[in-house]
Amino acid sequence: VYDLAPSEDGRRYMAWAERDEQRVRLGELAVDDDGTGYLVLYGPEPITTYEYVGIARYEPGATKGEPFLVATVPVED
Repeated sequence: VYDLAPSEDGRRYMAWAERDEQRVRLGELAVDDDGTGYLVLYGPEPITTYEYVGIARYEPGATKGEPFLVATVPVED
């Protein structure tokens, strides 16, 4: 990702995958001072078994993240 607020002062970014309205966390994404970050996703099952992947932003002190980047996982043929 790029052009995001840095992961500092309690701000966090969490990657997730969703299937049948159930989400699993895939890991925390660290964003540098220049607004860039990356995360290699390793889920408990192949990513193609999920319907969506996304990133949620957790503001300082928040217990629930706000999804801001969501993508549909392509269906395998």
